Amino acid sequence: AAVSERLREGEEEAKFSKALATIKMDVPLKFELASLASRGTDSALSEAARQLFLKFGFHSLLKRFSAESSAKPMQETLDIQSSQETVALRNIDAPADFKKYSSEFVAGDIGIILEGGRLFVVPHKGKTVFRLGENIFSERVVRDFFRSKQNIFVHDGKAILHFLRKRDIVAGAFNFDIALASYVAGGTSRDFSYLAVASRELGRLVSPKAEEEFTHFFEIVESLEGKLAQGKLKKVLAEIELPLTPILAEMEKRGILLDRELLKNLSGRVNKELRALTKQIYERAGESFNINSSQQLSRILFEKLNVKTHGLRKTAKGGVISTGATELEKLRDAHPIIKNVLDYRELTKLKTTYIDTLPTLVNPRTGRIHTTFNQTGTSTGRLSSSNPNLQNIPILSGYGREIRKAFVAEKGFLFVSFDYSQIELRVAAHLADDKKMIEAFQEGLDIHKMTAAEVYNVPLDKVTPELRRAAKTLNFGVLYGMGTQAFSESTGLSREEARKFIDEYFRDFAGIRKYIEETKHFAEERGFAETLFGRRRYIPEIHSPNWQMKREAERMAINAPIQGSAADLVKMAMIKVDEWVKREGLESGVRMLLQVHDELLFEIKKEKLKEIAPQIKEIMEGAAKLKTPLVVDVKFGPNWGKQESYA
Repeated sequence: AAVSERLREGEEEAKFSKALATIKMDVPLKFELASLASRGTDSALSEAARQLFLKFGFHSLLKRFSAESSAKPMQETLDIQSSQETVALRNIDAPADFKKYSSEFVAGDIGIILEGGRLFVVPHKGKTVFRLGENIFSERVVRDFFRSKQNIFVHDGKAILHFLRKRDIVAGAFNFDIALASYVAGGTSRDFSYLAVASRELGRLVSPKAEEEFTHFFEIVESLEGKLAQGKLKKVLAEIELPLTPILAEMEKRGILLDRELLKNLSGRVNKELRALTKQIYERAGESFNINSSQQLSRILFEKLNVKTHGLRKTAKGGVISTGATELEKLRDAHPIIKNVLDYRELTKLKTTYIDTLPTLVNPRTGRIHTTFNQTGTSTGRLSSSNPNLQNIPILSGYGREIRKAFVAEKGFLFVSFDYSQIELRVAAHLADDKKMIEAFQEGLDIHKMTAAEVYNVPLDKVTPELRRAAKTLNFGVLYGMGTQAFSESTGLSREEARKFIDEYFRDFAGIRKYIEETKHFAEERGFAETLFGRRRYIPEIHSPNWQMKREAERMAINAPIQGSAADLVKMAMIKVDEWVKREGLESGVRMLLQVHDELLFEIKKEKLKEIAPQIKEIMEGAAKLKTPLVVDVKFGPNWGKQESYA
């Protein structure tokens, strides 16, 4: 009955999907395929195709224009001027040369690019590019230049800061960063290398030799400044992204102290547990097999043990019933072996990704682990981290907490975390101007408990843990466009119960419903969603004729202003805290170490905790004025995994 009901409900979608997937064989086409082959004779057609490929970012196809052409030299074929004609590349390898030529770029705006481990200086006026030699950075005239020079435009400022700091040079503020500007200006590309940005902003296929494009540096700046003039994008770059760059560079340089001995002991415990799990899995399977092989595991589960496969998908390759984590979670209670396999996988991942790997990434000179913060790595405005990724270390599992204990404070310091409480829900209530949610946050109520009380029409003291869990799932699910089916699967409610819950939710929180509809309309009308502070996320898929793609785009549109505003708030807090620390001269006692989602982690001297913790909390809670109060929870301890609340 349930299956037939779902089929009836999805009849039109099923027919539409079939029509989309069916190749039309009766379209009247009056040409032969061979006639479409390019022979390189029609330059106008070739140029039109190249511009089309450039517009849509088909970089691999663009390369064929140079690779397949033999009639002309590469420079002419690519419509770029050779370096001999346009670029005077001058090496500065001696202090005397720097003094001689610096008059050409010391007065006006300059561009700085780091390419191939070498620093290039591009004057705003003129066609000369200066390549700075390694041996000149120890000279006072060069060091003073970078410390005091104003009007510096860069590409990838954080990399340049690291380059200069390794040579004991601290540069002044940067006026503009091409990579960050391209990121803030929006678009679908995630490639912010100099050549990728140049090809987009100059509107042509650029030379594969970066130096040949350096003279166009300020043309790129001018193009990006035009795009940033829309809305508040210029403010986002100037007041959020650019000031954040030196803070992130300092955090990367500082690193976090790691207790390698703790991880070594933890690895031994995990190995022992993995051996026990492996033995148990083999006993329940009745044979030994490769647990990491999806095909062998599928055979054991679905052929030998006859675990029911209703509703499970098959792999695209080979048609084997999937043993992916999502699929196995659906069967967790179907057979004891499945829980064993899930536990085995979790432990294996923790061991290979963190427990055994983190110690190998410690800098032997500092004893610290130095992650890289990616300022242009997400479409929402949030930071990401890599090498290693310290933002995905699990917190809920027992071993996840043990791994966090390996991140320790230096002797004489405490590890202190400042975590925004439910920041996305607070932002959502503000954006939606939902009176009930705003009042709940203002009164300091448990928002999930209050939601359950509203939806189920029961007093607060009658809300059970199960009702609260369902309300919490929907509170966060709404921010990601969760539908009836997903809510049903997440809570264990029937589809009918889930639908009634959602309908009642939107009756009680009419502001949220209004926000969702207005935000979808805004994105469809303008092609982007916007945060409280003006950051934009362009969503071209919102106009897709494919209903699935359009629905996904609508979910992005709903979530982008909420998650993006939260990301901006965290970044603004980082900047304000850093400014306060420097203004008060507290650098030796306060060290910002890590940003993880809505949490900032610091090393703070023990004797200064009572003085500093309340100040940082106050600064973070005042990062912006919302209708809902921002609340920061503070915890401290000897490491990241063992902390107590700061009263």
